[in-house]
Amino acid sequence: MARWESIVHGLQGSTEEEVCVLLEDIDRTDLSGVGNRSADFFEILDYVQDYAIKNRYLASPVDLSKVNFIATARNLSTIPPGIRERIEVIILPSYTEEEKLEIARNYLVPDLARSYPLGGVIHLSDEALRTIIRKYTREAGVAELKASLKAIFQAALKKFGPDQEKGRIGVTTRNLARYLGPPRFSLGVDGKPHQVGLVTVLGKSEKGGCPISLELLVLKGDGKVTATGNIDRMFHESAQVALDYIRSRHTQFGVDEDFYKTRDIHIHLQEGAVPKYGVSAGLAILTVLVSGLTGRPVRSDVGMTGEISLHGRVLGVRDVRDKILGACQAELKTVFIPQENEGVLETLPRALKRRIRIVPVDRVETVLQQAIVWDGKESL
Repeated sequence: MARWESIVHGLQGSTEEEVCVLLEDIDRTDLSGVGNRSADFFEILDYVQDYAIKNRYLASPVDLSKVNFIATARNLSTIPPGIRERIEVIILPSYTEEEKLEIARNYLVPDLARSYPLGGVIHLSDEALRTIIRKYTREAGVAELKASLKAIFQAALKKFGPDQEKGRIGVTTRNLARYLGPPRFSLGVDGKPHQVGLVTVLGKSEKGGCPISLELLVLKGDGKVTATGNIDRMFHESAQVALDYIRSRHTQFGVDEDFYKTRDIHIHLQEGAVPKYGVSAGLAILTVLVSGLTGRPVRSDVGMTGEISLHGRVLGVRDVRDKILGACQAELKTVFIPQENEGVLETLPRALKRRIRIVPVDRVETVLQQAIVWDGKESL
């Protein structure tokens, strides 16, 4: 974390009239309110608001009136409220796949080509770049993409050397693994069977949209409900709402009236090392409960997000755009989102909307009818 001395040192080396000071990843620094780092940051904020650095160590004040301060963070929730209240927060949307492709093609690859002394020219096909984006990275920006491309250039330099004759070094989907190894993320749903008690919930992390598998087991027991997967209290409340909705309509679903007394239910969100927050899994919880209690499989190529009410309404949630981008990267074919969030579709490029079917819904019945395979018939 920068201190005021670092800022003064940087300003002394600048000849520009207007200067920008970048404080990177402030959420990665312990700003909990104790220790020198938190005090350093509050001291910087005081100087910024006073437009000058003035203290007993300086002969004259350092003018900050033409200095712009920008801090970056991936996770706003880890920044203490006292600091958030004193800064202007600007939320930047995640890059789409097409935007990442353009950045890689027009900026990252040319920059790396100038940095590495390869006699030949590395050519990466668009399909190779898409494969890197989809199967070797999971992020909102392009840091991992840049690291992957850098690894390709380093591997090529090691293999061919700087004295290679002028020519092309082609990187395609066929030989990509030679440079980067096997894919980091297993994507694609083609050929995956529909399963009972398994559904994809659309999530959001600091790396962007991240579809997560939500699974369920129904066992003989006395009505115990267990929820696991590093979840918060609101997840438990969403599960209770879903259970009570099913109880109120047990005849409609063909479920025993006293199922909540004679069955134990275990709900688990995979990737337990990652904390999960909020109520946006409510729709997925209801779907996986109906699937498990009726023995009907859920389509493997669908994902969903949305809060639910006791009377079956689908309510709006946050970060829907990023969740759709994550679903598209995971190659899901259909996603259900709350109708209240339908406006987010205007922010998505046409190419993305052609790749994935996005269904805004306001009632859970629509999702249950289309996402669950009833009597062996797929309705989508």
